[in-house]
Formats: sequence, structure tokens, C-alpha cells
Amino acid sequence: MNYAEITIIKRDGKQEDFSIGKIKNAISKAFQATGMADQTALIADITMRVIGQFQSTSISVEQIQDLVEKELMKDCPDVAKKYIIYREWRNTERDKKPRSSTSWTALWPSTKTMSTSVMPT
Repeated sequence: MNYAEITIIKRDGKQEDFSIGKIKNAISKAFQATGMADQTALIADITMRVIGQFQSTSISVEQIQDLVEKELMKDCPDVAKKYIIYREWRNTERDKKPRSSTSWTALWPSTKTMSTSVMPT
């Protein structure tokens, strides 16, 4: 499969071009979190195994993360554990943020436009 043809579907539904570097970076950070340095060849191998499992030219971020977890579990369960914990933490943090595209300030009237009769004294 030609990498230039692959589209990633982000959590918000937006699409972006595939980047092999993002997968390598995520795997590298998991290795670093376990104190395992200089695993360049293993990281490259895991990355290629993940990409080799893509079955269409569009894939979601979550599907890629699931594939990374499975591949890490095969060779490096300790690294997989760090990856899974970080992924869950990010999901929790993401859930704390408002889901609306409306900005927080747009929800509240500006004090400049409010009548002085409703302003606290």
C-alpha cells in the first residue's frame, strides 16, 4: 500500500495525511518511559508491523493505537503497559474538556454589553 494514499481519521472526524513518524514517535516515547533506550531497530520493526495491518486507505487514530498495543504486547509487555496507561490517561484528560466547538467565552455575555442593573455591586 502506498503511504501517500493513507488518510488518518482524527477523533473529531477531521482527516489528515498519514505520518509514519507519528507512530514511531508514540512507540519511542513508550520505550523511553520504561527506560529502554536505543531500541531504534525494534521500534522500526513494530511500526512496520502495525502499518502492515492496515486494510484500507483510511484508518482511525484509535484503530492505529489498538494495533500498536497488540504489537507491543507481543515483544515488550512492559512497554505496552506504559503505552496503555498513557493512552487511558489522555482519554480521561480529553473527556474533561468541553466537547462543544463554541468557545467558553462565547457562552457568557461580555461585561461590556451587560446592563449595569445586572452587574453585581
